Amino acid sequence: MIGKMIGFGLLIYGHAYAGESLTHRFSRDVLIEGQAQQSLLAVPLDAAVYADSAIDFRDLRLIDSQNTETPYWLQKIGGTKTVTKRLPVHSAQPKLERIGEDGINITLELEKDEVANVDGLTVATNQRDFEYVLKVDGSENGQDWQPLVDKAMIYDYSRFMTFGNRDVELPGNNYRYFKITIAKAVNTQESALVELTRSLEKGQELQRKETIDLHSQPLHIERIELWREETETV
Repeated sequence: MIGKMIGFGLLIYGHAYAGESLTHRFSRDVLIEGQAQQSLLAVPLDAAVYADSAIDFRDLRLIDSQNTETPYWLQKIGGTKTVTKRLPVHSAQPKLERIGEDGINITLELEKDEVANVDGLTVATNQRDFEYVLKVDGSENGQDWQPLVDKAMIYDYSRFMTFGNRDVELPGNNYRYFKITIAKAVNTQESALVELTRSLEKGQELQRKETIDLHSQPLHIERIELWREETETV
């Protein structure tokens, strides 16, 4: 019940207390221990104060030994909140397999001492300006595969703004093998430069030709990180 604290900054001498008053239904002594004089006193509010005061404590008064009301301020000193954190899930060295001209399969197996509880994966890459679609399957034995995510997208739009996503969340599962499929792991991008060809005759332009070069950019993966999420109240 101790969730707020009273702090007041006037000098208080001797044993200050909340004197009884006909205008207040409840009262309680506030005792100072250790020092006869101090400039700041902190008083935790207990269950009785919570029970007999208004929710916002607008009816709470602090009276000194001279029956003078003393200013104070309320400060919250404790609370609870729910936080979610990611914990790494360790896997063995991934296996890479090419499919078709531009596709790849990456297979991951959990380490033997890891619990089969994977909530997602992160594709770690230093590449910029890309967009790829992933398919993720799971398996208990590495042979029989079940679909987990059909079309997950990872992307980076750095040429427009600092914005991107490299995470793929997975539904609840207890698989020990995971296969990430990228059917098209090569992007075709336009060059930032345009080649301009002009045909002139006696200073007059007869023909103009603009050429934009296209180049292929394969996805370069540094590593794939598996993780699980844990929720706790702090």
